[in-house]
Amino acid sequence: MSARIDGRSTVEIATKNIIIVLQNIVTFRADWKYLASHAINSKLFLITGHTGNANLSESNKCAFSEHIVCDEFDYDNVRKACETIFKKENCTDFSQVRVVTNDEYFLGLAAQIRDCFGIAGIAEKDILPFINKIIMKQVVSKSGVRVPDVIEFNPGEFTNNADDYLNDIEKKLGYPVFAKQVDSAGSENVAKIFNRSQLHKWCVENKLNLNYEVDEFIKGDLYHIDILIKDGAMIERLICKYSCPNADFLDGVALGSVQIRKSDHEFAILSQATIDILAAFERLPDGAIHLEVFLTKDNQVVFVEIAARAPGGWVPQMHQLARGYNIEEQHFLLQMNLFRALKIDANNHSAWIWFPQKEGMKVRKVEPQVLTSKVTITWDLDDGEVQKKPTSVRDKVCGILLENEEYIRLQTDYKKLLEEFNPYK
Repeated sequence: MSARIDGRSTVEIATKNIIIVLQNIVTFRADWKYLASHAINSKLFLITGHTGNANLSESNKCAFSEHIVCDEFDYDNVRKACETIFKKENCTDFSQVRVVTNDEYFLGLAAQIRDCFGIAGIAEKDILPFINKIIMKQVVSKSGVRVPDVIEFNPGEFTNNADDYLNDIEKKLGYPVFAKQVDSAGSENVAKIFNRSQLHKWCVENKLNLNYEVDEFIKGDLYHIDILIKDGAMIERLICKYSCPNADFLDGVALGSVQIRKSDHEFAILSQATIDILAAFERLPDGAIHLEVFLTKDNQVVFVEIAARAPGGWVPQMHQLARGYNIEEQHFLLQMNLFRALKIDANNHSAWIWFPQKEGMKVRKVEPQVLTSKVTITWDLDDGEVQKKPTSVRDKVCGILLENEEYIRLQTDYKKLLEEFNPYK
């Protein structure tokens, strides 16, 4: 298509692509002004719900041509919103369209929308193993990496014969066991169960729920591996060690993580396990993948879960300080088919820590005292504010980012804060 400008010259105007972003529960860690600068031949549309709209920064809001708020953020309403966009933009060629998300709660919904309109990207059948923890364990069990024993909770069997059902769980899993939703995020509604009395109580409380699994409890150090995938190949792999299992945050333990180095003994072990796990999946989606595994004292890797999204917490901020790029932004660029080669600044080291709310305690707003690292602290609550019982890892008092050119000094300050920083009174 051509057009005359000021009556003097003719220029070529390319038809704009349409990029639809679905995001509601999870807050953006990406700068959409930056992403829009890469999508110069595209129009960006955000479809969100009331939660996402309330959390949307003005800076990110301005990056979109339009943002649509769905009263119920479900398939029917999102599909209708997409149809409205297509009609308004006179779009009949869906090869020009991308539907993208980094919201773990709506990975399946985004895939359903792609399937509905024939839009390029991961299909629902291929994204399901990255959503449903029962299915993902079945897939990963083919990799050679150990998968914890698991029982899909069946409230009907428990109701019909509680004693036999509890006996079966005890025989297969022992104690403690770990109960969690098969498609949740952020350690929501998890439970660590130590004995038969607690197990019986938990089963009674969840006898109407069909969305839980009960897992063998694994002892070891927990790691997350953050991966970027393009055309089925791994183009980046960042291996990080958590300060504790995520669920411990709900019991009042500070949670953080730090990147490990290629020279650290576990790097090669976890790298090979990552390759083996990814090879078990029939199709890998373009974008980020967040993998969590335990490493036991005898150096055995045990799979925990995998998600087709960028990491949460302040992991993106940590990676950006250490590597020079935002992994969530790269995730979106890969999904939008706008990815370019990474520019990596590996001359720095970083870590992050979140401090949980503790029910009934008041906030003690103090500055952290460390030795040599650059420290950035962000408070979620005001000084003296009474804290609530956390229900997910998002219920924090404050968060801290650390940055240091020397890895050993970073580790020293990281451990010092985990052990000594006290934002409670």
